[in-house]
Amino acid sequence: MNVVSHGTDAERMIGKESENISVMSPLRRGVVADYFVTVQLFTWLLEKAWGKKPLFRTSVAVCVPEDMTEVEKKHL
Repeated sequence: MNVVSHGTDAERMIGKESENISVMSPLRRGVVADYFVTVQLFTWLLEKAWGKKPLFRTSVAVCVPEDMTEVEKKHL
């Protein structure tokens, strides 16, 4: 699976999807609804921000709620 677009561009594609493209919302109200699509989205966004091969490694902080479930913790 490849991320083709995100945000407003992806929203414009709703109702115009072909059999090869589907519009997905991996985050709903700040909660990960689809883990694998969320990983793809974040990977795509970071590659877009840094480029394929960044000159230096940067740290990324991820904030999670204190009361997350065991299922949510499993994927961290």
